[in-house]
Parts: sequence; structure tokens; C-alpha cells
Amino acid sequence: RRRAGYPGLLPHACGASGGGMSRVANAPPPRWFAICADRRGVAAIEFAIAAPIVILLLRTLFEMGFLLTGGIVVEAGDRSAGRYGITGAAVVGKTRNEIIRDIIVGHVCPSALPANSSNLCFWKSNAGQPLDISTRAYTDPRNVGQPEPFSDLPPENGVYDAGEVFVDVNGNQRWDPDMGVASAGGAGDVVVYEVTMLQAIHSPLLRIAVGGNAFSHRANLVVRNEPF
Repeated sequence: RRRAGYPGLLPHACGASGGGMSRVANAPPPRWFAICADRRGVAAIEFAIAAPIVILLLRTLFEMGFLLTGGIVVEAGDRSAGRYGITGAAVVGKTRNEIIRDIIVGHVCPSALPANSSNLCFWKSNAGQPLDISTRAYTDPRNVGQPEPFSDLPPENGVYDAGEVFVDVNGNQRWDPDMGVASAGGAGDVVVYEVTMLQAIHSPLLRIAVGGNAFSHRANLVVRNEPF
């Protein structure tokens, strides 16, 4: 018989086997029997176990959204810079490249601009170079991404070796694997805009997924300047 006052509890409660555990009707229950019957504090224990996991997952989802937003603003800044760059417009006291950089920074880290009161910033603040902006101009679209021509001397290995004669297309006095000129280009030039930004990752799960504490966003845009 089960003792009155402990309904529904079998002799094997708390993992004990049924063998040899029969009770006399009026005998007092053992201490472990009373502990098993006490349900007070169970909700608190369950919350203590589940809460860290739920919080970690929510934090990971929130940070994934922030990373996706970081990629969007990098692409938006690249497009805005390209739209300005094709016009050839100039501002007194600033070069075109300085203005292009300000446009991109205004998208990815408004708080870095002196005249902006926003606290929003997507890049990794403690990185040595969180934002890299590259503009390369070409007079011929067929030259985009192409190396400067050179005379391949014996043993004719197909790669440029020191001392070989080359055509210095971009005028920097050295051979380059990309003949683009580092500028926003002149009228009618084809210009490649490339923006790279490092964004910090704080979630442990995302750090494991990407293999580091920062994610690199990259956006590329190719435009042709107007005949300004």
C-alpha cells in the first residue's frame, strides 16, 4: 500500500528499485521520499538552466541582424560614393577622394564624422584599419583588373620578374598586377570602387561560426564617369 499523504508516488521514486521497498501502512516515510514529493523551487531551477541558453540564442540572432545590416550599409555607402564620383563635382577645401570617403563613412559609421551627432557605428573600433576604400580608374574598360603589359624574358614563366621591361600604365614607376590608377578618374573613365569594412562579433556562437572575432564586409562597384 502507498502511504496516505503521498499519492501517486511509487516505491521506485527517485530511482530506487521496487524490490524490497514495500512499506508498512503506518510506518513513517523515509526522508528521501519526502524530498521527492516536494515540488517547491522546481520552476526556479528550470529557469536557471534554460535562461542562459535562451539569452545566448537571442543575443546571437540579434547580432546576426546587426551583421546583415552592416553589409547593407557598406553596399549603400559604396553606391552613394559612386553616384557622387561619376559627376566629377568638387568641394572647396577637399579632394574628391576625401569627399568619397566621407560619404561612405556617413553610411557605415556616422559617429566618426565631426558634424554628426549619431552614436551609430558598424565597424570594429579597435581594429587598426576597420575601413578600407579603394578607387581605381581605367581609360579602357577592357583593362579592368588586368596587369600592366611586360616583356616575358627567358625562361618565359608567364609572370613578371624583376628587370623585365614593362609599360607603366598608371605612372607609379613600378610594375603592378592591376594597371588601374588610384583615383576617382577623369571624364569618361571607368572606375572601380571597392570598400572593405571589419565588423566586430561579440556572440560566442558567431565567433565559432566565422572563425574569429570580426567579420569582413566587402562591396564592389564599377561605374563610368560622366563627360564632366
